[in-house]
Amino acid sequence: MKHLDAKCIFRVTNEQMLAYDKSMQVLPEQKDWIAHSVLKIGNGQLMVADDLLPELHYARGNNLSLCLEAADTEIMRSQFEAIAAQNGSKTVRPFGATPFSPAYGIVQDPFGVIIQFSSTAKV
Repeated sequence: MKHLDAKCIFRVTNEQMLAYDKSMQVLPEQKDWIAHSVLKIGNGQLMVADDLLPELHYARGNNLSLCLEAADTEIMRSQFEAIAAQNGSKTVRPFGATPFSPAYGIVQDPFGVIIQFSSTAKV
């Protein structure tokens, strides 16, 4: 969160959700997982949750990607560089101009999550 200057504005764990929904099946090691949360990043919001769907078999990290967009290219550059600098991160595509964006890059974070950073400023 700190590398994206994100603020957590709402967070509920699986253990807290059990008070609302007794039918949930939560293993002891999943009680602290996030059932629902909302992060504020700049003027936008991102909803995040740890998934408990037992019928799905995920590969850690590569089962999704995030794409963060902002009109301010320097904000995108700063966020890209902050995540890319983390020990265990890997730059997939260097931050730079593309035909669809004046500034775009991809980083795989230390947890294996793919994050795209894209400026929506006019080319």
